Amino acid sequence: MSQKKILLITYYFPPLGGAGIGRPLALFQNLPAYNYDCHVLTVKPVLYRAYEPELLDEIDNAKIFRSGSRDPSRLLYLLGVRHVKTKLSNDSRNISKKFFPDAKAGWISPAVRLGKKLISKNEYDLILSTSPPISAHVIAQELAQVSGIPWVADFRDFWTSYKAEDYFNSEQKIQKAKELLGEIKNSAKAVVAVNESVGNYVGAHNIIVNSYDSRLAKHWRFPVDKSKFTIGVFGTLSELTPIEPLLKVLKQLKKSRPDLFSKIKVLQVGQVDRDWLKRHIAEYELQTIFDIKQYQSRKTAIELLSEAALFYVGVSDLGFGLTTNRIFTLLSSGRLILAYTESGSELDRIIKHSANSFRFGDDNIIEAERYLSQAAQKYFNGDLAIDIEPASIREFSSERMVEKFVRVFDLVMPTK
Repeated sequence: MSQKKILLITYYFPPLGGAGIGRPLALFQNLPAYNYDCHVLTVKPVLYRAYEPELLDEIDNAKIFRSGSRDPSRLLYLLGVRHVKTKLSNDSRNISKKFFPDAKAGWISPAVRLGKKLISKNEYDLILSTSPPISAHVIAQELAQVSGIPWVADFRDFWTSYKAEDYFNSEQKIQKAKELLGEIKNSAKAVVAVNESVGNYVGAHNIIVNSYDSRLAKHWRFPVDKSKFTIGVFGTLSELTPIEPLLKVLKQLKKSRPDLFSKIKVLQVGQVDRDWLKRHIAEYELQTIFDIKQYQSRKTAIELLSEAALFYVGVSDLGFGLTTNRIFTLLSSGRLILAYTESGSELDRIIKHSANSFRFGDDNIIEAERYLSQAAQKYFNGDLAIDIEPASIREFSSERMVEKFVRVFDLVMPTK
């Protein structure tokens, strides 16, 4: 059987790090097992909040092709800016709304030019684009039109983390966004979405959820420190993924069980404004139990967080339709999950696959505190079982995710 060749268009790819690279990286690493030769069209180095250049040592760099770009992140990098400061990050969110379809619009023309060159030299059977940014789909749409190659559009978010009508301030841009979504739906051979909420919004009939990295899951270990019950907080903290609900639970625990509270430790690993987090912690008088590590590489994060017996993850009502990628990594750890989210949210749907999870909201902080207390007591009694990469969540492995993509590819590609 001849090997099929695919061109994957993604802005976020190593040496960039963080959750945004997980899905495209898993595709690149696992597609060869399904007889696909995967080439990546991505961007040259840009200013970003997280880098993991060591990931490049694990993949075939000869199949990664990088175009220039005139987007703000690329231009700032060329000007020598290497670190994202809080003010710069806030400013960039406001500036990005001035561009259409997004702040990466300056990548479109250079990427299309490189894409045409790649297509002229390679007999691609399929083009796959993954967003955000939506600009990746615009690039794929143009390349598919000029080449006649079947195209699959993958949506990991609505528009950004927000729907277009919540993201843009201009009615004109909101209307343009809806029209573009319609064009993508009509011209792509298939549209894939990360969950039902995103799928309903963008018109996708193929739902393929995110995954945990099976290679990374092998690095989970059992907690060693039996004198402390460690709560892990992993991933970016923001208005969409708040920390305050956990702080409320811990404050309640401090009040009701001071003896148990003295044995609690909270280990934070992930992107966060350190000063912002420390202010919140101080507001609830919880400074003594927090260990703030901020962003770490994926392997280091797993090594650190292996000391946790329970993980907290939260999504605000603004993120009702979001599936945070971190939840799959946390599920692979086999730990308890304390989740702040609304009933019926995409996060709620995922954690139901774990028998060791507890969902809470603003109206049941006390119940969440009781769950936490009972879990800690079990841990100190030696009765808390941890099953790393349990069978119940293997459906969410990176291999299974890629297998589902391949099924879509096989349906849209002409038979040779």
